[in-house]
Amino acid sequence: MGPRIWGHPVPIDNRRLVAGMATMPSRAATFPAAFRSIVHQVDRLYLYLDGHQEVPEAARNDTRVIPIFSRDEPKLGGAGKFLVLIRELEPCLYVGADDDIIYPPNYVAQLYARIKAHGSRVVVGVHGSVLHRPWASYVRDRKVFNFYDSLECEQAVDTLGTGTMMFDTAVLRFDVRRWQQLNMSDLSVAVEAAKSGFPMICVAREKNFLLPLDLNQPDSVFCALEKDDTRQTSRALELLALRAAKKGSLRRMPKIEIFAMHGVTDGVRRDRFQHRNLLEAEQFCAFLRSGSKFVPLADALQGRGRALTIDDATLASARAAKLARQFGHAVTLFINPWHIEFRQPYWFSRLNILLDSVEAPQFSLDGRNFDLTTFDGKSELRTHIKVLMRRHTIPEQNIALIDRIEEQLGVADNEIPLHDHCLDMEDVRELHGIGTDIQTHGWAHLDPLAGNLTQFTDQFHKSRSWLKDRLGINTRFFAPPFGEFLPHLNFLRRNEAVCLLLHNDLPPGSVEDRIVNRITLQV
Repeated sequence: MGPRIWGHPVPIDNRRLVAGMATMPSRAATFPAAFRSIVHQVDRLYLYLDGHQEVPEAARNDTRVIPIFSRDEPKLGGAGKFLVLIRELEPCLYVGADDDIIYPPNYVAQLYARIKAHGSRVVVGVHGSVLHRPWASYVRDRKVFNFYDSLECEQAVDTLGTGTMMFDTAVLRFDVRRWQQLNMSDLSVAVEAAKSGFPMICVAREKNFLLPLDLNQPDSVFCALEKDDTRQTSRALELLALRAAKKGSLRRMPKIEIFAMHGVTDGVRRDRFQHRNLLEAEQFCAFLRSGSKFVPLADALQGRGRALTIDDATLASARAAKLARQFGHAVTLFINPWHIEFRQPYWFSRLNILLDSVEAPQFSLDGRNFDLTTFDGKSELRTHIKVLMRRHTIPEQNIALIDRIEEQLGVADNEIPLHDHCLDMEDVRELHGIGTDIQTHGWAHLDPLAGNLTQFTDQFHKSRSWLKDRLGINTRFFAPPFGEFLPHLNFLRRNEAVCLLLHNDLPPGSVEDRIVNRITLQV
């Protein structure tokens, strides 16, 4: 390969060109060349330094570089390259770059030409993939257009590599710190684009338009992916459902209406976190009295009426189930046996009362400062803690997180409100005895996306076995904690299970075979 001449940023409609790149010490051999090939093509480059104590020599003293150390914005990994979207307040053209790719001098200009051709509301890139139907595996069931291969004609794709992409932040912007799961950035950006209805285009190019400096590095996401693609397979299924929803092609027959709630209490106040997701008991009773009867979940899945479901094993959820039965309605309660067995409150029961009682005016966590004098500021902190919780794989991690925050804020030993107390076994037996359909919400309230296939399978069967042993129930329905995990379709078929989501970005009803999205109940 002959020498390449590096130019200056191409003037583009008075818009700033801003690149994002993440690197770590193990990429010291490839970073300098990758960095030098892209930095001359942009006005600024935000460099996320994952584990570095100082800026690498190649980028040191370059006025275009804005370094961000992982000690200040922790736990983002390769997704740290998207901190540009938070730090760069004015609209710009975002350029994604990796620390192990050589970019040609016309890389930015070529990508911008395709953005302009499609009218800006698009994400363009060089490395893309198309997900095949029927869908079973992220590794096996996709066609990949590698960035170093030629592509004669541009191709609409489902995902683009985040190190080979460009988009306009005036029309697409997100906060990477709110991503529940990391190390699957290609899919997460594709989901963000799908929510906005933006297509992804893999651009035409000659062979070796981009050149790899190294392939299949031991610390790469791809190497880990080849060992276990469970999380990515689930996320890709979510992506396919989002794209189908935007096109209006999700199956709609029969019409399925399944409502979800988290319980009831008295004197609900919307400015209290302890009442979050709860309904006023009196209003719920009026609704049950006047409305048509809810039918069993199995009937609703066949389009023979509407079903009512309640999540979590709390006294608030139990009260709602009892009221439903009192007024002659069928109801399904999804519970987490771990919380019942170990008499442990739900994480959010502790977090919500913490936020209601805290008196400190501000709090710093993971390099971010939160204003605790306002409800909105407390809500931001709650959202951040929820993200951290969703990345944990064992209950002890969430317990330790809340313990630490309580100690730092000086609000330990808060009394959890009665409605948030966890059920005991007698409560569950009583609910089962009055005709409440008890089903699994997972073993503990942990996001299945955080773990691998073995962990999910073990937790799923553990909760099923517990319900069989304790109540003699052969469970068929599963509502994943946090409501957004789409299990492998073959797993659901093999276990004769149906997954009930509570996903705000998907329309209600059938999403896939054996996967249905519920509707939040409002009265």
